[in-house]
Amino acid sequence: AYAMLQGYKESRDYNNSLILTGHYAGLANAEMIDLAKSMSGQLNIAMGDARTIFKDLVESGKFSSTSITSVANAIANVARFSTDSASAVTQKLIPSFDGSAASAKKLNDTYHFLSIEQYKQLELLEKQNEKQKAIKLTADAFNESLQNQKGANYV
Repeated sequence: AYAMLQGYKESRDYNNSLILTGHYAGLANAEMIDLAKSMSGQLNIAMGDARTIFKDLVESGKFSSTSITSVANAIANVARFSTDSASAVTQKLIPSFDGSAASAKKLNDTYHFLSIEQYKQLELLEKQNEKQKAIKLTADAFNESLQNQKGANYV
C-alpha cells in the first residue's frame, strides 16, 4: 500500500512539473515511467532514483525529449559512482548541461571526456542555436566516457 501511495505521489508531482513547465520536456507520465524503468534496468539503479532524476530534469524546464534521456543517463552514471544521492547529483550537474560549449568545457575540466572534435561541434551547435542537440552531444560523450572507464576499471 505504501509503494502504491508513493507511486501515486511521484506521478502527481511529475504531472505537476509538466504543467508548470508548459510540457517542455514533451514526455507524458507513462513515457517517463517507461524511460525510468529502462534506465533502472540498464544502469542498475533504483527505480525511485531513476524517477527522481527524470522528475528533477523536467522540473528544471531546460530539457526536451531530444536531450532528457541522455542527460538522465549521465546523471544516473555519476550517481552510481558517487556517495551523493541521485537528486543531489542531478542538482549539481543540471547547470553543466545548458547547451553552451563553455559549460561543457567546465564539466570536461572535472571529468575529462570531450575530444577536440566534440568541443568544436559543440561550439558550432551553440552558434546555430541548437541547444538541445548540444546538450545531447555533451551528455552522450560523457556517458560513453563513463561506460568506457567503468569497463576498464571493473573487469
